[in-house]
Amino acid sequence: MKTTLVIGLVLLTAATMAAEPLEMDLQPVFDGQSQPNGFMPIAVTVTNRGPGTRGVVSATAGGLTVRYPVDLPSGSKKRITTYPTADYGNQVVFRLQTGRGNLVRPFLHDFGFYEPAARLVAVIGDNSATLAGLKSASDKTAFRDLYTTPQRAPERPVGYTGLSTVALAAGSERLSDEQVEALKLYALTGGTLMFLGDSAQATLGDARWRGLLPADNLATRRVSVSELVVQRAGFPEQADITLVTGDVAPGARRFGNGRTTLSYER
Repeated sequence: MKTTLVIGLVLLTAATMAAEPLEMDLQPVFDGQSQPNGFMPIAVTVTNRGPGTRGVVSATAGGLTVRYPVDLPSGSKKRITTYPTADYGNQVVFRLQTGRGNLVRPFLHDFGFYEPAARLVAVIGDNSATLAGLKSASDKTAFRDLYTTPQRAPERPVGYTGLSTVALAAGSERLSDEQVEALKLYALTGGTLMFLGDSAQATLGDARWRGLLPADNLATRRVSVSELVVQRAGFPEQADITLVTGDVAPGARRFGNGRTTLSYER
């Protein structure tokens, strides 16, 4: 009897799964997102295990609905980045409407502890801990760092709304042309782009960023950092670090400790 009951439950579960060929998963684009008001990019992943179909994904928040058409061949998985307005405490309701079935998924993000005075700094790259060493031990709330991978980064400037800085780290050279253009527009409208030196060498050599970088003829070199830099950046005592240096571009400025350039700004 026990064996028969277990088999029956397994078969019932499999039959239930087979009856639901459409799936919709919701995830915020930026890990650590904490801004409770304004545009919030949310990734919608739709999976179709049944016959091919077409439909629309819609996001509704605060009485405003935004729609995104989607083509779903049999066996496909499609990812759509949406940009609804996420007001604090309000749900964003997502709907998938197709010729072979509909789905409804509410999205209520847990914003956790929100520091309204903290700057939001988003990292795009392969390592979520890229900025961990830059946080002062005495002031952990100086900024809140968010994270996303190059594959998940927004393709529209509105996806960076509310961010004071976007830091491009190792791996960001894989950004698509559309993502690069979105970041350029973000910078041109007042946002700050940070190229993280040695960790983003491939990005610094990307021709798509020419004319935007604050330095030319870039090269790397190893330097010994002063105690002041150690205290500010959290490096161990007597540490050596790799810096990317070059010629200051027209209209740009250099910042450093003595003759050592630590950053360029434009």
